Amino acid sequence: METNPPIEFPTTVAALTLSASSSPYRSPAFWERLWRSAGLQFVVFFVVTCFIYGQLPGTSASAATLEAFYGGDRTRILIASALSGLNVLNLLWFAAAVRTTLADAGQDGWGAAGTAASSLLKRVNFRNPFR
Repeated sequence: METNPPIEFPTTVAALTLSASSSPYRSPAFWERLWRSAGLQFVVFFVVTCFIYGQLPGTSASAATLEAFYGGDRTRILIASALSGLNVLNLLWFAAAVRTTLADAGQDGWGAAGTAASSLLKRVNFRNPFR
């Protein structure tokens, strides 16, 4: 009966570090660039979701108009709502990147204010995202 040779794993810290850092996705620069581009992604996805969602019926719209809007186009509304919900992550990642950049520059107060403002903006927008 033949036995297979044992599998050898790198046991030194240098070998583990070398194999882990060879990926470009593990570098902090990749994640910084990704988080900073989240602001642009937020704007693009916001425009896309507004386009998908369409024009809301007015406040004085009849019940038949509301039924036609929400009943007939519910798939479109669900897609736009799901994309808008995921877009919250882009806004929060961008706010965190701005806060980190400002904290590195020694302006922690402005970073905290920006984070609070973006959270408040999304909270107000979440109440009625497609006015």
